[in-house]
Amino acid sequence: MRNIQRIYKMMHNCLNAYVASMAKPLISGAAVCAALALGTAAQAQVLVHGAGEQPVEITVLDLQADAARLDPTSRTFALSEKARIEGAARGLLVRSSLAQQAKASGLDQSPVAQKRLEQAQQTVLMELLMEEAAQQALPSEADLLKYAQTVYKNEQSSFTTQGELAASHILIAGDSAASKEKIDALYALIQSGSDFGDLAFKESQDPASAAQHGSLGYFPEGKMIPEFEAELKTLKQGEISKPFKTAYGWHIARLDGAHAKGQLSFDDVKERLMDEAKNRIIKERRDALVQAVLDHAVVNQEAIAAIAEDNQAKAKAAAKP
Repeated sequence: MRNIQRIYKMMHNCLNAYVASMAKPLISGAAVCAALALGTAAQAQVLVHGAGEQPVEITVLDLQADAARLDPTSRTFALSEKARIEGAARGLLVRSSLAQQAKASGLDQSPVAQKRLEQAQQTVLMELLMEEAAQQALPSEADLLKYAQTVYKNEQSSFTTQGELAASHILIAGDSAASKEKIDALYALIQSGSDFGDLAFKESQDPASAAQHGSLGYFPEGKMIPEFEAELKTLKQGEISKPFKTAYGWHIARLDGAHAKGQLSFDDVKERLMDEAKNRIIKERRDALVQAVLDHAVVNQEAIAAIAEDNQAKAKAAAKP
């Protein structure tokens, strides 16, 4: 998650020079966002196309399919800003265009190429099967709640805290005059009524928390750098700090909650316990699918040994001066 914004930015920057001459966005950023929200009715909309009589076209469906490999939070973050959407669409155009050229040159016809294409398809199908199996195995919310209640009742003494804080922040990295000017401008926007979470999502230079609208969640006291926690402890719940500086740059922080040292209530841990149960069930179901295959696997040890010996000999030959 931490690198999603950087990946899309790098993709855009690295490929932009190549794509600019042939890529022509057809609909506005606002229209893209609307199309993504509409679902199947808008999936055929073309986001960008190449040059020529039969240009490669990248549609909303292409973008949705590519983003499906991301977890839901990362997917929402990647598809929530015009620049990231356009960068992703341009990247898909390059991939599709170059793949088309490779196919026209017959590069897909060798046995190794055919097998690699087959394996890529198998990977996608395997992931789809595991996702479907996991969804089918999930219990209802009511059953997950019962599980959480049972665990809490049986292990209540283990649900204690040494003191926790919950916070959100906006980070502008660096200690330059420009960084200070930027954080002051954001603080002025907050003071004039702009939403803290929206600004964090769009402007914060901490990608992980920016994807969560600035939220750092709960963390034990002492985990964050001292000057950050010291600032939080001057705030009341919901209160927003003035800009302050740490080794990471300039921050605006908001105290979202605090747990004093002592017993955690069921409400404090309910979501965590339900998520743990859900994740455990998903893992067990995925592991069962894998193990069912491995239980019937017949391994040709002689062939494996021959491959290893052959490559060991090649490695030794390559190492000789």
